[in-house]
Amino acid sequence: MCGLILRSFSAGYSTQPVIADLNVPLLPRGKITVLLGAERLW
Repeated sequence: MCGLILRSFSAGYSTQPVIADLNVPLLPRGKITVLLGAERLW
């Protein structure tokens, strides 16, 4: 079965990193996956 694997994934806003070096094993195809975290106000 195909799916999604994340290796060293990083994301953010301009110069403000939000996710750094995230590694996630196989996320199955056809399933809903949610990434939750605390909200920060700058």
